[in-house]
Amino acid sequence: MNRAPKLYSFFLTGLAAIAFIAVSVIGCAAPIVPVTNVVVDADVRDCSPSIFDSLGPLDVAIVIDVSQSTGRPTGFGIDRGDSRLAAQIRAVRPLFRKARGRDIRFSIVTFSGRSTPRIGGRIRLTGSIHDSRIRAKLTGDMLELDSVLSDVLEAGSDGMTIFFAGMQRGIQSLIESRNETRRKVVLFMSDAPRSNSLFLNRNIKELDPRMKNAAVRARGHGIVFHTFGLSRDSSQWRERSLGQIAGATGGTFHPIEDPRQFYCHLANSLLPSYRQEQQDWQGAFARYRERQAASSEGVTRSGDSSPQK
Repeated sequence: MNRAPKLYSFFLTGLAAIAFIAVSVIGCAAPIVPVTNVVVDADVRDCSPSIFDSLGPLDVAIVIDVSQSTGRPTGFGIDRGDSRLAAQIRAVRPLFRKARGRDIRFSIVTFSGRSTPRIGGRIRLTGSIHDSRIRAKLTGDMLELDSVLSDVLEAGSDGMTIFFAGMQRGIQSLIESRNETRRKVVLFMSDAPRSNSLFLNRNIKELDPRMKNAAVRARGHGIVFHTFGLSRDSSQWRERSLGQIAGATGGTFHPIEDPRQFYCHLANSLLPSYRQEQQDWQGAFARYRERQAASSEGVTRSGDSSPQK
């Protein structure tokens, strides 16, 4: 006998967009609606260390694309070692320096995959979870994290772009600590708008349903993905997979057309989102109303128990 599917809903504020996902008891889900908050004109001038004063307690997964294309130059000739991989590393390093001494922990994940197609239902999929690695588990040791970045840069770029693998490892690196009280954020970087695939479908379920499943899993753990597209034309990626990942998890998509602004986008994305701030405000207001009701009830009881004259 078939059981009726359970209905899960989530709300993405900012653009006041709402998407509904029907998840059945056997794990099948409807496509995720591509709803994305796009940060194009972020105020990248404010990169002061004061941004970090109000962040903790915070856990952040840094997910770096190390596929073959990231070995190409950015086109800005920033330094002798100019490459898209180097631009990612260069943008992340200041995060560790500014977070030192604060209640912020980072993990580092890299992803790239092989080109062997895999059959998944009617869709040819590429790569697997093994095409990503947790290079550093959650830690507040910024010197260790900086050393891991050097190792990633030295290893260089190779393989294909496999978003699903990077998403799953990023989530895994954050939930291993089993601490539900800390805010959890993934900074997901790539120089491509989508995973390598034999198909060019724009919806993440149709391109690779594993990305959709990873987004559902992230929401279940309260994890927000902020995604960053490193390319001169990345402002056009809003409805591509990289933008949809952010939209499906309540995060923001950042087009990084100039790598010199990359760090400021990363730093500003760590601030609580409008959605989270609204939830915090609503929770505080609800607690205030509860206290008011309890206080009124106490006054009423006190009046009832007073002696009559």
